[in-house]
Amino acid sequence: MTAVRPVLFALGTALGLVPTTLVAALLGDAVLDFGSPRSIAALAAWLVLGATGVLWGRNLLRRAGGTA
Repeated sequence: MTAVRPVLFALGTALGLVPTTLVAALLGDAVLDFGSPRSIAALAAWLVLGATGVLWGRNLLRRAGGTA
């Protein structure tokens, strides 16, 4: 199916997922500390990340000829 060896594929996948998983875990933990500056900063970060994803996705759809 692919020329990539399974070991290298698994290693690349793990290296690609670890940073995102760490960020999600840290921000998720911070949000649970209601009212603290840490939770407010985490909530702001989640909002920025979410808005960035939506805008980026809309841009990709427009360039691909979809309707967004």
